Amino acid sequence: MALRPGVERGDLALVVQDSADMPPQTDDLRVRILARRSELLAKLAELKADTRSDAAAARDKIRSRLFLLEYMIKNGNRHDWDDLNEVVSAKLDDWLYE
Repeated sequence: MALRPGVERGDLALVVQDSADMPPQTDDLRVRILARRSELLAKLAELKADTRSDAAAARDKIRSRLFLLEYMIKNGNRHDWDDLNEVVSAKLDDWLYE
């Protein structure tokens, strides 16, 4: 499987294939999920040096969102993004706007 730049094997269980033959809707959701995930990881990296209690709470919230994403991906597709069912796709779409 080819990995996207910046995505490491096993990194939150998001191993991604090239999207040349993916349906546009699935590809769009995948792109939006990966973009949001990258934003959250960047924010988490910024907060690591902050020792304030509200920063710790923000880190916990971000980690929780990332683990929820990992759970949905692991339990929602068997092989790759093409295998997402409608229920999981809807949950992932909701995750983007939480």
